[in-house]
Amino acid sequence: MELKELLEKTRSIRRFDPDVRIPLNKLEEMVSYVRLCPSGGNFQPLRFYCVSDRDMCGKIFRNLKWAGRIKDWDPSENEQPGAYIVILTDKEITANAPYDSGIAAHTILMAAALEGYGGCMLGAVDRKEVVTLLSIDPEKYAIDLVVAIGAVAEKSFIEDCTGDTCYRWASDEIFYVPKLSTESVILGEV
Repeated sequence: MELKELLEKTRSIRRFDPDVRIPLNKLEEMVSYVRLCPSGGNFQPLRFYCVSDRDMCGKIFRNLKWAGRIKDWDPSENEQPGAYIVILTDKEITANAPYDSGIAAHTILMAAALEGYGGCMLGAVDRKEVVTLLSIDPEKYAIDLVVAIGAVAEKSFIEDCTGDTCYRWASDEIFYVPKLSTESVILGEV
């Protein structure tokens, strides 16, 4: 698969087939790619918690907010992803690692797309509750992002735009993601 095609398949998916579970070994493989990515100062402060247990996925699902720009909407219980990878920063290494976390989340999403899955990175997380659910030491680790991964139950399309970048559903199954044109994001060239 060419890079452009992979990036086009790496959409933020918000509706999943809840009956498809993602095996832990697939989640571990996705994390294994992240360790090859750049890390600020090469400190490698990120740690990961892989979740595929149906019960725990349901508990995490209830502590996330989805599609913040679409008011009054969250996926229903029967649209849950089949797994999560929780991205954490080891606070003994650094206080925060937002760039590392973003690179990690996107790498996981690309790896998921290569496996035929979809995903969504979520920053709107009830961190205190998820830390408690997973028995994570909050003094040592901070949740940066949660990446949802699962079998895709919606069609997502990129559309070029020049202004409004708010994503939207055209129908119950078709989701449009506006992306600014290349010309509109390049400020200058020398």
